[in-house]
Amino acid sequence: MRLWWVPVLARAGVRIDQSERSTSLVYAIVSDLHANLEALNRVLDKIEELKADHIVCLGDVVGYNANPNECIDLMRELDVPTVCGNHDAVACGLVDPYGFNPVALKAALWTRDTLRADNIQWLKDLPDVIEFQEFLAVHGSPTDRDNYLFTWEEVVPHIEFIEERDQNLCFFGHTHYPG
Repeated sequence: MRLWWVPVLARAGVRIDQSERSTSLVYAIVSDLHANLEALNRVLDKIEELKADHIVCLGDVVGYNANPNECIDLMRELDVPTVCGNHDAVACGLVDPYGFNPVALKAALWTRDTLRADNIQWLKDLPDVIEFQEFLAVHGSPTDRDNYLFTWEEVVPHIEFIEERDQNLCFFGHTHYPG
């Protein structure tokens, strides 16, 4: 799970001191929670300490770990805008787990059997893209939640999608690399 501290001014991503805090919003960007309740609680404590104005989740609330319902419940309770990750989509039955490695497949099928009906519906209702005034939030790439973006060459084909939405900044998860 990753946490990014993102003050958003006219130029997104600029760190600000507290004297400028009144004119900016601070977003805490989290991603790839993968049903790890202990880690999520630690991250939420840090977000509270940092006094972020908003939390945004880039998907994969579920997968791999033992607390999918509890992690979804926290995201729902906090009303965190969340995009649909590839594990989320498989766990709620939106897509089949094609391409999942054996560990991910076993976790996804266990999660599917473990989720409560209300949390399955919550996952099904998650959007693929959330447009904020300051940025876009996606899971994999702007056009495909399963797409990994590791290099600049992999990012370039998606610039037009971002520009069409009059955005200069897009946050994505999925790779498990902060950046």
